[in-house]
Amino acid sequence: MQQRKVKIAVLFRGPVRPTVASTMLRVKEFMGQFEGVENAEVTTYLATWRTWRDQRASELLAQDLFDNVIMQTEPTDAQIARATNITKLPNGADIRPVFNMYYQSKTALDCVYLADDYDWIVHTRTDMTMQLGEHIPQWFDQAAYAAPHVPGIAAPHAPHIAPEDLWICDQFGVAPAAMMYAAWNYGSIRELGRRIEAADKPEAVLQGMMTERNIPVKAPPYLQWQLDPQRNS
Repeated sequence: MQQRKVKIAVLFRGPVRPTVASTMLRVKEFMGQFEGVENAEVTTYLATWRTWRDQRASELLAQDLFDNVIMQTEPTDAQIARATNITKLPNGADIRPVFNMYYQSKTALDCVYLADDYDWIVHTRTDMTMQLGEHIPQWFDQAAYAAPHVPGIAAPHAPHIAPEDLWICDQFGVAPAAMMYAAWNYGSIRELGRRIEAADKPEAVLQGMMTERNIPVKAPPYLQWQLDPQRNS
């Protein structure tokens, strides 16, 4: 009997930024890590805003890089105001990008999780380089949510922060499908607003949900993890 292939969904979420060309390059580089992987069926998803400043998602779609596309419209100010009355977190972060991240991630994962019986979901960004190299097998652990930095484990990129003071990385993660979906499932918009109001920084929303649901974590090694320095230009 032929062995069933492991099903992996890779979700790229976020704006097309800083350019269509840079987003294309990052997607191709990341997916190149799965070339030659045996007994795996990889399906790609893009969740992005219809427009972002002067960049149009339609130009990226014309490159035919993704198996599935979830085109979204940014939440309006009125939508955000219905969820929460605050405009900034205690650390100074504006509410809109925080709300946008969780809204986009959760609504995209609603589609991805229910689309197929995936074994794994890789959750990454459109404006980030993430090279796992020879460490890639360590990222696929049935018993843990893997991220570049997690609470309780020393992070090589941040030796000045004590392990107990670290928080969960919301930029990249790999987990069994049900675990990934549970980690990001805030429920209703009103509940998202409540969680944002209780957070001291953007990552605290994700950390709170994972703690409540007893989701185990790990921080495997990687070769490169870098947000595009021009992403906000």
